Amino acid sequence: MRFRCRTRGKGIPFASGEIYWSARQKAWDVTILYDRKSRFGGYFAAEEDAAHAYDVEARRVRRARVHGGSNGNGVVFRLNFPYTKEVTAVTSMLMKQRLHEGKKT
Repeated sequence: MRFRCRTRGKGIPFASGEIYWSARQKAWDVTILYDRKSRFGGYFAAEEDAAHAYDVEARRVRRARVHGGSNGNGVVFRLNFPYTKEVTAVTSMLMKQRLHEGKKT
């Protein structure tokens, strides 16, 4: 299974963080990027455990903007395992934006 925040090639991280295989540590490495800072999330034997750890750390540092929020440069934050309320909040936000855009035209 491929997770959203995983890198798409060696040394090419997503703008919101990454999960990648560390050959040196022989484990999955979790890193969160937020407020121009890199936050280490730990090493994990299983990729799915690393993806869950990524989500936990992302919720801690990004709070309300954790799923569907943006860094202001067009990068939209996504979780691997979003809660139902997070998905619902993003869906309603997108619907409001579309309605608002429709009224402008």
